[in-house]
Amino acid sequence: MGAQIVEYGADRIVLEIPLRRELLQQFGFVHGGVISYAADNALTFAAGSALGPSIVTSGFSIDYLRPGRGVRLRAVATVVNRSRRQALCRCDVFAIEDDATAVLCAAAQGSARTIHLER
Repeated sequence: MGAQIVEYGADRIVLEIPLRRELLQQFGFVHGGVISYAADNALTFAAGSALGPSIVTSGFSIDYLRPGRGVRLRAVATVVNRSRRQALCRCDVFAIEDDATAVLCAAAQGSARTIHLER
């Protein structure tokens, strides 16, 4: 996919995906699966900034607000609430156009929880 974390801090992450032809659907808009991928990953990384790296997504929902087109996607996720084992996060996904205009194309909310891996 080519996703890159361009900002990572306490309770906030910005993830970007350069848009290429193979990430678009038949009308030239960003495919909904790509938008969903960006939101899910940004939400999980934001939760990880609050809970640490040993986490998994426990659920998320997304609303597609308008078709996205441009040169890249930008997913901005923040932690809304956290406990010791779970974090709830929100994410706005923007399509960045050639002139750097950011158009909100989706909004998502999700949660992640800590896991303990057996080794």
